[in-house]
Amino acid sequence: MSKTRRVSPVDKEHMMKEVDRNSQLSYGMRRLTASLTYYLLTHLNSTKAKLKPKPNQVHEIANAPFQYIVHSP
Repeated sequence: MSKTRRVSPVDKEHMMKEVDRNSQLSYGMRRLTASLTYYLLTHLNSTKAKLKPKPNQVHEIANAPFQYIVHSP
C-alpha cells in the first residue's frame, strides 16, 4: 500500500499562491511580448516606407535593422 502524505492547509495555501503568481507572471510576459512584437512590426513597416534606401545601402539595412529603430526620432 502506498502512503499518502497529508498536505496541511498552510502548505496548500502557499502552493496556490505560487501557482497564482506564476500564472500572473506568464500572462504578463505574454502581454509584454505581444505588445513589443506589435510595436516593432508597425514601427518597422512605417520606417521602411520613409527610408527608401539607395541600392548600395540595402545590405547595410539587412545586416543591421535595429540601428534604424534605435536612432529614429
